[in-house]
Amino acid sequence: MKPVTRTGRLYLGYGGFALALTLVIFGQMALVQQQLTIASEAQMRTIERVTNALATHIEARVRTLLGDPVTSRSIAAVQGLLDEYKDTDDVFNIRVSRSDRTVIASIRRNHLGKPEQLPLALAALEGQYSTSNEIAHGMRNYCIAVPIRIGGDLWGAVVLYRNLEPTYTTLQSAKRRIVGAAVGVTSILLALIGALSWLAVREVSLA
Repeated sequence: MKPVTRTGRLYLGYGGFALALTLVIFGQMALVQQQLTIASEAQMRTIERVTNALATHIEARVRTLLGDPVTSRSIAAVQGLLDEYKDTDDVFNIRVSRSDRTVIASIRRNHLGKPEQLPLALAALEGQYSTSNEIAHGMRNYCIAVPIRIGGDLWGAVVLYRNLEPTYTTLQSAKRRIVGAAVGVTSILLALIGALSWLAVREVSLA
């Protein structure tokens, strides 16, 4: 068996160091990605809880405003109530519907379809509190439908869309930056190791 030369040992040493360094960098990247995924899931759960609380709050205000018995004047006043939420940037759509699916008030953005046709809205109109994730015009939304009961009887429902796209975009951008940084650092370090290997071999050959 041919013995390993000094040059070969240098190549092996630098090559092993480069491999170990690459594994460490990508291991750290995988760990950061895992932590980012956990943080993303926690953020989504927080958004869902806040959205649920908002929808429940709106339903309570609508129910109080409608009163018992419901009058045409109180129904007309519900639109003014919903208008207060127009500046809520991440809420796409709020609709208040009677049990016959007639919309009495709404805030509608980006030409979203009628949520009265969604299964969660139909469930709410039957008295069930429902949530779901929907895609509207290529945008992700977290949706919630809350039944409205007046005088103990089911009267209608509040349906709310919350736009998740900005959150998804921010998280994906963060992941891309992490991957890009890891690849960039690895490439630079490997290039430096290659250059050092070449210089070391050159010095050995000249010695």
